[in-house]
Amino acid sequence: MVHQHPKQDQAFIAFDIVNFYPSISHELLKKALYFAATFVKISAEDRDVILHTKQSLLYSAGTAWVKKDAPNYFDVTMGSFDSAKSCKLVGTYLLCRLPEDIRRKVGFYHDDGLGAFSERARGIECIKKQIYKVFAGNGLKITIEANKKIINFLGMTLDLSRERYQPYTKPNNTPLYIHRKSNHTPTITNKIPSAINKRLYENLSSDK
Repeated sequence: MVHQHPKQDQAFIAFDIVNFYPSISHELLKKALYFAATFVKISAEDRDVILHTKQSLLYSAGTAWVKKDAPNYFDVTMGSFDSAKSCKLVGTYLLCRLPEDIRRKVGFYHDDGLGAFSERARGIECIKKQIYKVFAGNGLKITIEANKKIINFLGMTLDLSRERYQPYTKPNNTPLYIHRKSNHTPTITNKIPSAINKRLYENLSSDK
């Protein structure tokens, strides 16, 4: 009898939330805050302050631009520390809406999610539909791939069939590093080669 390694029977499900930050609604963030309050103390005043800080305005040619579907100028803007934390909170809330046997096999980073499952192809398609249902039910659009043995995720190529991983860069992407004659301190520039080597070493499953 031939015994296969369990990972050889697994397949990936990967998903990406489309326009995650601006798609977070007032109601969704409020749900996430109530969810968080079951684990840590969040007063009604704290919750109101957090929601209030999401009011924002953009001006163009002297005219205010606001989201048409957002009450009270609500918008989770990109680029701020506060918005990044709100994004993580909402992501955690959404994962916990999934059935336990699914969520414990799924990882989530900002707007990207990945899971590996041992079910057959049909079972994985059912899991895919459950994931889609949770996110769509909260007003979010996602793109999702299922039954994949090889996937590119967060700068890595993961291969279940060969049990390997390696760095991944998008086609035509040219890495840019600090110029050796830049005005950065020697402490930083001298560490660049070792930092690059460390990243390659840690993100590569084989030295070949």
